Amino acid sequence: MKASAERSLITGWQTERFARTKNIRSPDHWLKPVKKKTPQSGATDVRRMLDRMIYKQGNDNGAR
Repeated sequence: MKASAERSLITGWQTERFARTKNIRSPDHWLKPVKKKTPQSGATDVRRMLDRMIYKQGNDNGAR
């Protein structure tokens, strides 16, 4: 019974959220095939993530 109530609450919440969203992407965006990852592209993604983390943290000596 509790799970049913939670499911109904979540459904209502998401429905209202969807109704209030102004910029909705077209379904084509969600149906595009995912690009294949190569070891090189994965390494590049990790490098970019680490660079963003370092930039956000900032460092005292300005190294990098």
